[in-house]
Amino acid sequence: MFKLNLTENAGSPLSAELANHADIEVVSEAADGILIDCTSTGSSGFEKALATGTPVLLYQPDAVSLAALEQLTGYKPTTPSDLIGIRKLVSSEGSKGYELLDGSELTSATGIAMDDTSPAPATEAASPAPLAERIAQLARRLRAGSAPPVLRAGTNSYTPGIGAKYWHVTNSWGPDTRTLGHTDDVNVRNKLNGSNQQQTPSFMVTADLHIYYTDDPQPSYVIYAKYQATAAAGTRLANTGDARGYFLSKIYMDFQLETSEGTLTPLDHIPRTYDTDSGFIFPLSTAEMQLKVRGDRGISTVTFKPEDSVTFATKGWGIKDESAGNRVKICFHQKDGWNSWVKIRDAFGSWWTDVFGGKWGQNVNSFPDASFSTIVTQAVGAWRLTGKFDGQHNIFMTLRPGDMAFHQEMAFIHNIHSCYGGGNLDNRHHHIYWNDFWAGSAWYLKLSDLPKPPPLT
Repeated sequence: MFKLNLTENAGSPLSAELANHADIEVVSEAADGILIDCTSTGSSGFEKALATGTPVLLYQPDAVSLAALEQLTGYKPTTPSDLIGIRKLVSSEGSKGYELLDGSELTSATGIAMDDTSPAPATEAASPAPLAERIAQLARRLRAGSAPPVLRAGTNSYTPGIGAKYWHVTNSWGPDTRTLGHTDDVNVRNKLNGSNQQQTPSFMVTADLHIYYTDDPQPSYVIYAKYQATAAAGTRLANTGDARGYFLSKIYMDFQLETSEGTLTPLDHIPRTYDTDSGFIFPLSTAEMQLKVRGDRGISTVTFKPEDSVTFATKGWGIKDESAGNRVKICFHQKDGWNSWVKIRDAFGSWWTDVFGGKWGQNVNSFPDASFSTIVTQAVGAWRLTGKFDGQHNIFMTLRPGDMAFHQEMAFIHNIHSCYGGGNLDNRHHHIYWNDFWAGSAWYLKLSDLPKPPPLT
């Protein structure tokens, strides 16, 4: 339950929109977030509310609030948005930027398909969810930004010599945790004598951003973004011949880097498409850079090349890489029992005969053990930023989730024998139910606002 303070005038439709939503409680104090109806009261209190560190949601943002957002983050919507959420990130070292999420196109996180429905075209875009649901999703995802970025010592092979112009900041989102039950499954209903068994999945994302300012012949910034996602299925509701789930089916890691100036060139990313079970190491291969560092014999220029790798060895799963340009877009997906990449969940008619053994009423295929467990995935992107810089580092950098962002897809599948159908045998179907968990939002940083690297002395 998210406690929301609503700033509006009498007659505004938002109160009515939110009154019956299960995830939102409108309160006057001790709120988890503030929702400002800019059509009703304007946005005069926006920056004051944001300064408290409380997430702020703007409904129908006006010109004043959009100008303030651009001044703070460098962000300017390319198309009109009716809902924007933002949260200031503060740590002991001071402000470290903002998390921002555009809620205009959020879609429903839950769904259902069954054997007598027509398959949805794979190219059909999902429709935005109703306003109240988008507000609830936006509020929950902003609250999931549980830890502000922290500047810390470099780790692994990203750490240059002392005195290099090097920044390392981290951020985390989540975990997004909720409780799932199932009223339409006979198997689940009977386990606890009619009461619903419960399953508690979770999803969280952490990010490390490494930034170097080089002393190459053409000075440049070299930037690495490393994300890690932890998808936990929780104790499954069912895993029998008639029903399986909830289980993990996909984990998306989709992000790109944007900068306010200069030319951004992708260097490398990991992992890449992979479809075997024996395990594979994806090494990150990037160009060397020249950095000035302080050593025993004074200041010198050294050659430095960060290194990293991602190992993936989850039996029954595979990787689909759709990265292009400055965007890293990776999907980790179940491939045994039901290949969730090849046979998308919406197009039930295209795959239900595969999953149910080719016959109506047949058993549900077995799925990999990993799908019922916890899977940790990683993705790394590397870029070089070149241009004519003033040396003051007045550059906005944005790590922006793509359309698939960071989320885990979960599903519950049963055949007619485990379908309750409201107690009516004629209403029993082969069903897939799904529930998506999201974490991570756009992360805005201004390089000059970060704690400065130690000087070369």
